[in-house]
Amino acid sequence: MRKLCAVAACADARAADLPLGYGARRDARVTTADVDVAKARADLAEAVWRARQGLRSAQAHLADARVVAIAAKDLLNQRLALEAALQQRVVAGGESGHQHLWRGR
Repeated sequence: MRKLCAVAACADARAADLPLGYGARRDARVTTADVDVAKARADLAEAVWRARQGLRSAQAHLADARVVAIAAKDLLNQRLALEAALQQRVVAGGESGHQHLWRGR
């Protein structure tokens, strides 16, 4: 039993040697670390959100570009058809609606 009492006395002596604010400082360090972890998680969540928004924006722009490309292709096909029709008239020597204006000269 004396040994047990000596160990208890030694533990009491060590506890008495600790500064009064030791436990509070540890709690502050743990709290600071918890806050840092929360900040890092918030930063990560924001980065993920921004990346997702960027992808959504890119998808919308891609869809718009596809619509514009289809419309441009249709317009090009119409103009090519018009050019081909006009070229056929020129080759065939067909009269245009304005040719009668030039007969008098």
